[in-house]
Amino acid sequence: MKRLSFLFLLLSFFLLSTSVIAQSHQIGLFGGVNLAKVDVDIKDGEQQIETNNKAGFALGGVVCLSLANNIALQIEPAYMQKGSKVVVKWLENGSSFKMDQTFKTNYIDIPLLLKASLGQGNTRPYLLAGGSIAFKTGDAKVKVDKVTVDGRDVTSILSSEERFPVATYHLFLEGQYNLGLTNINDEDNADEGTLKTRGIQIKAGLLFSLGR
Repeated sequence: MKRLSFLFLLLSFFLLSTSVIAQSHQIGLFGGVNLAKVDVDIKDGEQQIETNNKAGFALGGVVCLSLANNIALQIEPAYMQKGSKVVVKWLENGSSFKMDQTFKTNYIDIPLLLKASLGQGNTRPYLLAGGSIAFKTGDAKVKVDKVTVDGRDVTSILSSEERFPVATYHLFLEGQYNLGLTNINDEDNADEGTLKTRGIQIKAGLLFSLGR
């Protein structure tokens, strides 16, 4: 996995260095929102766990390397907030417990995408497909938002730089779905359950064509 990560980064930096000297390529910036969610598979029959989307922000850059007419390779390194809203329910000593939590963690996310543009006009839709590798920037955090026992709220008793000549610019709007395949549960009890990230990302930004 470490070797794969190194090769991925090496390819990304090679493409970046190549793109800044070619006129037909583009660079840019984007900001957006990540509607994140975590799929939870806990091997504990006593607990019922529900997860919902949590909104986080995304901020990054774009390197678009033209390969052929209407075909390009696009890299979008970004700082990405991920996580989920989590509801845990269980029974204990004849009482029903419910705990609302917010799970969040931050990543440096590096997608490598194949881009196919459609049409020839000023407004050109395009399709993206590919994969990404992500590096966690810190420890995951869980915040208890609300706890109820038999429907009674008991939350209050808990503690808890180089310059490049720019020719033209392009506005873009993207929608992406991120499907996590790796178990991010690396604790001692990782064999007792899995955590996999999911996310719907909406991005808007600017692309600048590079000229001499």
